[in-house]
Amino acid sequence: MNQNEREHGFYATEDRRNDPKENFKMISHILKGENGGDWNSLCDIGCASGDFLYYIREQHGKEKTLVGVDSFDELLHVAKNRVPDCSFLKGDILSGEGLPTERFDIVCMLGVLSLFDDFRLPFENLLKLAAPGGNVLVFSPFNSHGCRVEHRYSVKGGESERWMVFSQEEIGAWLQEKGYRYEFIPFHLTINLDPDPNNPLRSYTVALADGSNGIVDGIGLWHEQYLLKIST
Repeated sequence: MNQNEREHGFYATEDRRNDPKENFKMISHILKGENGGDWNSLCDIGCASGDFLYYIREQHGKEKTLVGVDSFDELLHVAKNRVPDCSFLKGDILSGEGLPTERFDIVCMLGVLSLFDDFRLPFENLLKLAAPGGNVLVFSPFNSHGCRVEHRYSVKGGESERWMVFSQEEIGAWLQEKGYRYEFIPFHLTINLDPDPNNPLRSYTVALADGSNGIVDGIGLWHEQYLLKIST
């Protein structure tokens, strides 16, 4: 079982509709500030079982157009049942196959970027989905010290897998070259998360000397997480 298969199996059974993730809350807060909350459409790339779109629907009203895209049929089946008033499509942000043809005020991609060997093609496809004057929001670990980091690991003797952490410097230089404005907004987790013995890739927290929580996982990775906001 590779990383994608393990992750989509996990998300198909996880249900966060009544327990929204803290990054969902962070993004919702930012969306309420975008033009006074005056945005009309949002596309979530890597929507999994639809829990993020469910939360956005609850927080921002049923009049918004919300579209989820994922590459796994099992996850899309769960999402369509959980959030029937949203639209869901099978698509691939890397190849561009199956992506919506319309443009959106907000385009989100949460926890997906590190699966790719390079950020450029996914970013190009994300930016094509964004309407002029809109925003692309990418939640991911980003290295703030100018380093691109490639991790290789194996879970319980399985096949070797890779986890990429791109640097803010390289992504910022690429976005500047293309004329986009952007900012990396730090994500601070205030709640405690316990390790999940059934899924070592899940993040958990450790208390730090300054009273804050650090985010780590079973691979031994320290997660320096940010929300990258790109203005189109």
